[in-house]
Amino acid sequence: MNIASQSEIERLKGVASATYGISFLGTPHRGSGSATIGKHAYRIARLASKRPNIKLLRSLEKNSDTLKGISNRFRSTQQKWGIKISSFYEDREVRKFFLFHSLIVDNESAQIGHAGEEVSSIPKNHREMTKFTSSEEVGFDRVSSQLKRWVIEINNNYHRSGQ
Repeated sequence: MNIASQSEIERLKGVASATYGISFLGTPHRGSGSATIGKHAYRIARLASKRPNIKLLRSLEKNSDTLKGISNRFRSTQQKWGIKISSFYEDREVRKFFLFHSLIVDNESAQIGHAGEEVSSIPKNHREMTKFTSSEEVGFDRVSSQLKRWVIEINNNYHRSGQ
């Protein structure tokens, strides 16, 4: 969104102005403690001659400068175009390294923190929270209800403007 809103490429220029809302599902806006664990795994993988992207892992750590910069640029784009935000967070832990369980992206990090942001949980862990197997699932209902509300708002605004 940030790149598209500042792009000189014709097909990208209109993306931000045509966007009514964005729903984030388990997005680590403020990073994840799991990135630190990933760095330890990186060291082990490096011994086995694999080459994970350590720069990416660093940028995903809690409160990284990279994530702060992305968030600040997004805030500017979001405010300029009046884009609605909804964020969903996992509320079930996932097992890591067979030793302990934790949330990959906690409630605080899953929220971007912009005014008017709507926040809700999906009763699954991070790996499963976007895998809906039925329209009867609580998570599916929450996400689809948000999207339906936005469609109603768009239609109401369209009819109010006399178009």
